Amino acid sequence: MQDQFVVVHRKGHPAARAQEFSTEKLITLPQLEISSAQFGPDFVEAGPGRSKPTSRPAMRAPFLSAAQILATSDLVSVLPLNVAKTMTRSHPLVFQRLSRSPKPIEAAMIWLRRLDNQPAHAWLRDVISRITSDLRDQ
Repeated sequence: MQDQFVVVHRKGHPAARAQEFSTEKLITLPQLEISSAQFGPDFVEAGPGRSKPTSRPAMRAPFLSAAQILATSDLVSVLPLNVAKTMTRSHPLVFQRLSRSPKPIEAAMIWLRRLDNQPAHAWLRDVISRITSDLRDQ
């Protein structure tokens, strides 16, 4: 399964005029950092001969409160696309692609060949496949 990063913000955000967010624009905006996430503002790679652009988060919060904070403030957040899609269904939020997208998130199932025919293991693989298939179809 693969997922990509997008910028999430409230509808009507002043910085939302463009179709895509540039890295330069993103680092000038106040950002909400997800406290439990394993990614952050340093996901942007520096170009040749340039230092990596950095920004400090204006606020840190858990995923559970992120949608409400983003919907009621001028903060933006860089989140996986599937998370952003879920948030936009329940809050007045939109997401925009990054003009220079960072490396996508990749997940894969790996198991020992001897477990191929084990019923419990096959069941678990099937459950994981169905869940990730639902995420891809969103």
